[in-house]
Amino acid sequence: QRRVREAVVSTQSTGTDLNTYCGWKLVGFKKAIMEFQLSRLDLMTVGSTSMKSMKVLPNPPGKKMAQRIAVGDHNGVLTCFQMKRSETVIDFKTLPGTKVERLELGGAVGSLQEKIFISSGSEVRGFTKRGKQFLMFETNLSDTIKSMFVSALIYI
Repeated sequence: QRRVREAVVSTQSTGTDLNTYCGWKLVGFKKAIMEFQLSRLDLMTVGSTSMKSMKVLPNPPGKKMAQRIAVGDHNGVLTCFQMKRSETVIDFKTLPGTKVERLELGGAVGSLQEKIFISSGSEVRGFTKRGKQFLMFETNLSDTIKSMFVSALIYI
């Protein structure tokens, strides 16, 4: 690429042919211009969100179901919704609380990752795909949790 740039610069100043200068056969490239008409479609309105606070829940393999989407916002509301016949259907909404910083999915080893875990401040809460809270614990961290990872969930 650098040789070609140098060759182009030198041929512009001397007026010689580029093929004779560098001994390469250059193929001309044409840019294909494609035009798209993009329009905005509002599926759901939520409050402002943090990065990585929205996930798409997986469907069971072989089943044709509507994809569920979970979103946590700065009002502390966790919203899970899906699309049915081009309409937005809200599966569940939690009550407002502290700002949701991160949302991750988890589940038992070998099964679908369909449990929703959110971090709000220094606490972690877990919800099922139906909206039932099954886990809540306060960490001993003084900072807010901005990053987390759920590796496995084992019921005892």
